Amino acid sequence: MQLPITDKILDDDRDSNDKIPNIPFEVGLYGVTSRTLIVGINGYVSPGSRDSGAYTNGSLPNDGADVPSWVPYWSDLYIYSGTAQGIYQQIDGDENHRTLSIEFFMSFYGASSSYTHFMVTLFEEDIGRVVFSYFQTASQKPGGQSNYGTIGVQRPATGEYNQYSFNVQPREGLTIEWRPSTNQWRDVSTGTC
Repeated sequence: MQLPITDKILDDDRDSNDKIPNIPFEVGLYGVTSRTLIVGINGYVSPGSRDSGAYTNGSLPNDGADVPSWVPYWSDLYIYSGTAQGIYQQIDGDENHRTLSIEFFMSFYGASSSYTHFMVTLFEEDIGRVVFSYFQTASQKPGGQSNYGTIGVQRPATGEYNQYSFNVQPREGLTIEWRPSTNQWRDVSTGTC
């Protein structure tokens, strides 16, 4: 389900800039936990305050993005000014059962009309669990690039990762879930959004 946009955390002609939102509960991935997240314009979210800075995607595990990361759509993305594009966040639920949703609405760098719209949902009561939802996926490949993006989770320092896809356009309406207890991706789509 698409969020009602409530809290814009990044906008206006951005390329590789990141925002660190403080959140009211701890989240984590592969043993790294924090109440601070790096939200990367290039389609990744990392616990803590260290950014990989990587914009050119690759298959996982990837040392170029050397921090633990949820990777809903790692590619060279851009937020164009004068549009509704941006990165938004919303916290829902009651204490101990809250979710943090981070919604990305942007385009590929150099392809302003090639819209990509997806969301990451993290869970307070199940640290590490993540759901990626895809509302709109670009119909053209990024300008000057020959690939789409990388989807998965990783912690390169320990070699832990699970790649859902690499250079494959996710279908609109796709919703996938990953849990650390199984280290497996599961399609939980209920239909086209």
